[in-house]
Amino acid sequence: MTRLNKESGITLIALIITIIILVILAAVSIRAVTNMKIIDYAVNGSENYVKAGKTENKTLDDTVSLIDEAVQKIDEIENPKPPLAGFQTTETMPYLPGDDFTPVEGTNLTNGLVIEDKSAAGIGNQYVWIEVPKTDGNTGIYKTAGLSITNFSDTELAKIKADLIAYATDYRQNNYADEYYDGCGIVAKNGKTAEQSYYDLYNKMLKSVYQNGGFWIGRYETGYAYDDSEGIRFYTGSDAVTVEHPINHKAVVKANAYPYNWVRTSQAQALASGIHSGECESSLLFGIQWDLVLKYLETKGITQAELKTGSGTWGNYKNIGFDVKNANAKYSIDNGENWTVATTYVKPKYGVLLTTGANQTRNIKQNICDLAGNVYEYTLEKDISGGSYFCIFRGGHIYNSGSESPAVERAGWQTTSSNYSNGFRVTLFK
Repeated sequence: MTRLNKESGITLIALIITIIILVILAAVSIRAVTNMKIIDYAVNGSENYVKAGKTENKTLDDTVSLIDEAVQKIDEIENPKPPLAGFQTTETMPYLPGDDFTPVEGTNLTNGLVIEDKSAAGIGNQYVWIEVPKTDGNTGIYKTAGLSITNFSDTELAKIKADLIAYATDYRQNNYADEYYDGCGIVAKNGKTAEQSYYDLYNKMLKSVYQNGGFWIGRYETGYAYDDSEGIRFYTGSDAVTVEHPINHKAVVKANAYPYNWVRTSQAQALASGIHSGECESSLLFGIQWDLVLKYLETKGITQAELKTGSGTWGNYKNIGFDVKNANAKYSIDNGENWTVATTYVKPKYGVLLTTGANQTRNIKQNICDLAGNVYEYTLEKDISGGSYFCIFRGGHIYNSGSESPAVERAGWQTTSSNYSNGFRVTLFK
């Protein structure tokens, strides 16, 4: 009994001591909190959180494009686009835009490699690979940029641009440059302005050309196909040039389509960017791309004279007559208002508009049809010399002669109007 009372006393004392210690610690803690103004900090932090919330959206907007780029790079690493087995070399590495594209039998890097879109969205559209060979940095194209660029900084992209311009210098003109202008059709993306988006697309093109040794262009001028019963007029009477023309027909890149003329440059870009392109960008060509196409043709044996001073031997011009010899072709003598089957047609020496690829033995180089003549082709190049006709198209049309407007030809147009002679061609790049 005595021992039990003793143990109970010790336990009670220990409990009292413990309570006293906790009270002391609590008092010290409260004083510390008061002295350090932790409570004040908590209040201020709460107010700051509210202020931060007001700028959160801006912060997200600033970072969203960086996140998109990072996701794209990860996707490119984890899901590389299907290769073109048997066609890639150390100098040029053509790729398929997606697994719904396939090489066209009988075409290769020697005669002009062609791929065809087999998807439901664009079945039959065809594109030709334009080689821009990535050779040794000391003796080839990239004398300034070299061959080891991986980051693609603004400085490095500027070097790539300078090297490509130097490579295609025979087809350049000082008054023209790939510069943004209102009405070109480039739309704002990822929270950026249209102008910023233009240069983003341009830099992506430079990077792709550098990495892959080339790019794709439409085998044919862009066209449209439909039942004749729908009617085909895009314009009426005296307002033919200035009206905002409908673009209700689906754009196609295939043979025997009606050239998609009577469109403004912005409409042409909208149609080009809307074509099924797999995982690639689709667009009008930049000016440097057109020049690189001409340089490519030169490397395949087409003379500079045929490209620069007289393309009448292979283009559709007013002063050239030839047999069409295509059972599926059509011709128009009224700028595309009416069409006639051209099964045994002999095109006379005056302006006659032909369906795309109407003559695939004459009006063709390296499997590229009608790069010279037929219709002018809008680009994203600009006339920087001044004036209002700064929207540039290339290649001549049916009311030119082959010497007046050879394949290298540049001509200006207004962004606010269209014309019977104005068409376009599409490029794809990743």
